[in-house]
Amino acid sequence: MEFNRADLERAAADNHLQAMALLGRHYADPRAGRRRFGLVEAIPVGHEVPFYNAVVALDRAATQTDILAAIDWVESHGLAASVHLGGEVDSAIGRDLERRGLQVGDRMTVMALGPIRESFDQAGPSNRALRIGRSELAEAWFAALEGGDGFRRMFSTKLIADPRVRIAVADLDDEPVAGAMAIRSDGGVLGVYAVFTKDRARRKGLGRAVTWAAIRSGFEAWGSRIAVLEATPMGVPLYLSMGFSEIGSVAILTRTAASRVDRAATTRKG
Repeated sequence: MEFNRADLERAAADNHLQAMALLGRHYADPRAGRRRFGLVEAIPVGHEVPFYNAVVALDRAATQTDILAAIDWVESHGLAASVHLGGEVDSAIGRDLERRGLQVGDRMTVMALGPIRESFDQAGPSNRALRIGRSELAEAWFAALEGGDGFRRMFSTKLIADPRVRIAVADLDDEPVAGAMAIRSDGGVLGVYAVFTKDRARRKGLGRAVTWAAIRSGFEAWGSRIAVLEATPMGVPLYLSMGFSEIGSVAILTRTAASRVDRAATTRKG
C-alpha cells in the first residue's frame, strides 16, 4: 500500500502531538496539560527545558492569534514555552514571533518511511549487538544516550514501560553506545525519537542499526505501517539513505534570555 504526502504529513503531525502528550502524562508535573486553540495545540510537560512546554502549530492554516493565545496559556503556568512551527505556516507569523522575543533554534526536517515492511530489505543483515525491548533495557539505554538526571526524569522508566513505547540499544565491546526510541500513535504510525551514538562509536553504522532496530521493534509489537521522525541537518543524509523521504520541516522557537526577563517583569506588574 502506498501513502500519499498528505497521509504522511498527517501521520507525522499526529505522532508529534501524541508523543508530547505521552511525555507529559508520565512526567506528571502538576503544570502539565493539553489545550487546543483553533488549529494550535498547547502541550506543556512542566520541564525546565522550554522545548518540552510546546505550542505546536504544524497546520498551514494556524493563525498568529491562536499561537499567541497558546503561548500565554503555557506561560501562565510559570513555564518557559517553545513554539514548534511547521514550515507550511505563514512565514510572516514566524517573523512576528521573532520580533516578540522568540528566537529560532533548531530547524528539523520531517521525514517519513512507508510502508515499513517493504523497507526492511534495505536494512540488510546485521551482526551488531542489538537489543530491543522495554523497561528491562532502561539502564542500558540511559547509558547509551549518556542521559543525566534531567533526561532520566523526562524519559523515565515509567515512560519506557508504557505499551506505546519501545527502545533499542546497540553495544560495542560489551558497552551500550547507541540507542533509539519508538513511540506509537494512532493509525499504525511509529515515531523514532532520541537517536544517539556516543562519540567513540560513531562512523560504525550504529546509528543506522539502532534506528532500524527501533523501527523493527515497533513494527513487530504494533504492526506499524509508517515510520516518521524529525531529523537534524546532520541526520538527513542518513535517513534518506534508509529510504525516508522529506515531507516537511519544523522550526523550534524559544524566548531569548532578555525576553524571558521582560516577560517575567510584565507578569509581576500585571
